[in-house]
Amino acid sequence: ALLPTIMFLTLKPSPLPKILYLTLLPLHKWISRSIVLAALFHSIFYTIYFIKQDTLRTKLFKLANLYGVAAMGLFIIITISSLKMVRRSNYKCFYYLHYSLTWLVVILIHFHARPRVTGYTLLSVAILVYQRCYSIYHTTTITPTLTRVSPTLTMMEFPIVDISNKPILPSSHIRIILKSKNLWKRIFNHLIPLTHPFTLLNLPNETNAKLLIRNGNFPLLANSEYYIIGVYEPVINFISKQDKIGDYMVRSASVNSSLEPFQINTPQLRSSPLHFTIEARRVLIFVGGSAISFGLPLLSILNFNGVMVRLIWCVRDYKDLKLMGHLKMKYCQGLEVCISGQSPDPNDENIKIDYYDSEEIPSPSSSPSS
Repeated sequence: ALLPTIMFLTLKPSPLPKILYLTLLPLHKWISRSIVLAALFHSIFYTIYFIKQDTLRTKLFKLANLYGVAAMGLFIIITISSLKMVRRSNYKCFYYLHYSLTWLVVILIHFHARPRVTGYTLLSVAILVYQRCYSIYHTTTITPTLTRVSPTLTMMEFPIVDISNKPILPSSHIRIILKSKNLWKRIFNHLIPLTHPFTLLNLPNETNAKLLIRNGNFPLLANSEYYIIGVYEPVINFISKQDKIGDYMVRSASVNSSLEPFQINTPQLRSSPLHFTIEARRVLIFVGGSAISFGLPLLSILNFNGVMVRLIWCVRDYKDLKLMGHLKMKYCQGLEVCISGQSPDPNDENIKIDYYDSEEIPSPSSSPSS
């Protein structure tokens, strides 16, 4: 009866309002552990009972009971593969086992249980099928351009229209996987999609989607096709988007005006795609490394809407600062950078970051900040 519950908790995006699916994973883990523990006690106690009744041999080889023994074995495999040590050492193995064995467990328990659990089985299958259908429906194919930002970072760009649903809030994310040239591998990837999440670095109103990817295990191949799934909106409880000015007035009436003393109020700025309803006066953001993808769009939106914001970006390699030269993003007041790695090599070329908070070209007499 708990199997549909643990599957519901893994749905992406979560059907529950204002809940990010990642926040439900701890609950998913603990309910799963309770199921495995209950199944283990169930198996032990029935084995002891059969031994005392001297019916172990006849009961054990009963087909319905063999389904139960097999399900218990799969539960143990899922549990072992889910241990942090195993999961982190080989995430691909963990994911494939976790996903495929879940299907087998649902089927085996259906034929093992007495009385029948047809309703729970149908509900479990419906959730699993819905998750696959949702993922396939929101999957599109892109051929992105790759730009080497620094020795550790690469930027991937593609038109925003290639995403199945356009992002609404800043710092949304998508899931991406390299499209295999082998037909059977592509089918397998649709059935068991081992995708990688990346946060959109661009603002919601920009025409190009940008992903900042750390050079490593994720395949970065020029002129290759990728599958993308999404967008998945973030859960930032103090930011909301209102499309109509009338809705904005109703929304603002419920918010304490003392929280928004400097936020924009003119109709022209409220009609901007960068306008959001912000229920905060001061925001402090800490990010590290490639997580600047989450911080920068949020920083720009908060600055545009008149919120006092400070973003502290911690990097190991000072060459990652070249990212700011590639982006030329506006409304970045309040950005501070802390470099935790080695000091810059005096023989390296200077990293010049030209930043102007204006669409106009600055006059030659003005000196750019760096």
